[in-house]
Amino acid sequence: MEALELAKEKLRSGSITGVTRWSEKAEHFEFKQRLDHFNAAESRTFQQSYWVNRAYWDQATGPVFFYIGGEGPLSGAAIEAPGEIAELAAQYKALLVALEHRYYGQSLPFADFNTENMQYLSSMQALEDIKSFWSFFNEQEKIDAEKQPWISVGGSYPGSLSAWLRLKYPNVVNGALASSAPVHAKADFFEYDQVVRQSLEDFSSQCASSIKSSLQLVDAYLSAEQNLETLYSQFGCGKSIEDPTAFAYVTADAVSFAIQYTQSSTPGKFTYKIRDQLCSNVTATPTIETLAQFVSWLHVAMGTTCREQNMESIVDTRVSLGASRPWFYQSCTEFGYFQTAPKENSLRSSRINLQWHVDLCTKAFKTLSADSITALIAATNSRYGSTHIHGSNIVFSNGSLDPWKSLSITAYSDVMSKTVLPYVIQGTSHCGDLHGSTAADGESLVALRKLTAQHFALWLNKGEHTRELERTGTFLQ
Repeated sequence: MEALELAKEKLRSGSITGVTRWSEKAEHFEFKQRLDHFNAAESRTFQQSYWVNRAYWDQATGPVFFYIGGEGPLSGAAIEAPGEIAELAAQYKALLVALEHRYYGQSLPFADFNTENMQYLSSMQALEDIKSFWSFFNEQEKIDAEKQPWISVGGSYPGSLSAWLRLKYPNVVNGALASSAPVHAKADFFEYDQVVRQSLEDFSSQCASSIKSSLQLVDAYLSAEQNLETLYSQFGCGKSIEDPTAFAYVTADAVSFAIQYTQSSTPGKFTYKIRDQLCSNVTATPTIETLAQFVSWLHVAMGTTCREQNMESIVDTRVSLGASRPWFYQSCTEFGYFQTAPKENSLRSSRINLQWHVDLCTKAFKTLSADSITALIAATNSRYGSTHIHGSNIVFSNGSLDPWKSLSITAYSDVMSKTVLPYVIQGTSHCGDLHGSTAADGESLVALRKLTAQHFALWLNKGEHTRELERTGTFLQ
């Protein structure tokens, strides 16, 4: 049995040997983090949450696998089985550590998200958070990072952070796994809708046609501007939404969710094969009712509401409303990622355009303008290199069905290091490789898991197959 498969079996059976048997549940801690890493005169701090899982760790020689939190609350489940990072930790007897992103979950610098308080939220501050935490944690745990190296792991925006961490601070992590990482910042992200439509068509042309027609019926209803409250109520929204474009976004977002997250989680979870649920809900004769049933079902399954999905709600500065406002702030000031309607053959309403998003930015954050948003997004690409990243020791994994692959690295370019691996996983979607392995994994996903383990071995410089890979300069596929 190969080393990775043996480790997975040991992980499932609980028979890992040679390490102290800690609890397999991650422990929660807090760390005093600086508010502003770029202003020496700023002395304020906040409590940043992190989790540690010692279940597989060889304390004397084991490396550290570091999971980066992103635009939402984090929990210890991120570094607990089942999950690819736990399987890799079992193989390499690694310590698992996860750090929550500032302004999300419990790691809140302020009690209110007003515009002035948001100024310390950025990917640059987040990378400095990681560097600061790395120094603190190594000292606290008496870890010699030269002998017990760190490898970073992240998916989606944290996938970008993982790649950028390796780019900016190669002394902090020996390598980085960047799953579904949108490293190219772009305001008018119409390609997102194009991939959603194409993925639907590839799955079922009838489903794609019916969904498109149903969304067009909704759009026509909105344009008529009559009995809109009745329409909103059909989708379970009632009076929680007022702007017709915001409502169109809710419906389009539900369809996109079905593609972005299909087959990207453990069987039995509600998101597994959610695309099938969407298509089984539509009929050959498109109706608003069948689309409404799916959207209502999805909100119940997600434990969310129309109000929480309503883009208009980002003007509300209450921290209790969650991650929508801080993430939209990052979108407006760093990334764009505005999921707009393509000019041709669009699924989503044409009213969901770039200007609508820009207007939301300026409404929510008074200091922004269309020109400043454009300049800030351009600065992000200049800072990190976009898809022409100059880093080394990075695996970029993307699902063939994932709408975000358009902003990630899916092929080699001349400026890239030969130690950077772009890989497209056929038949999977967003962050599909970060979930635990199952018997249902396709051939392409199994191959990527093997390649990832091989790269981890190279970065950690251990194992007989590593020496073979170094000698031949090739990777088994």
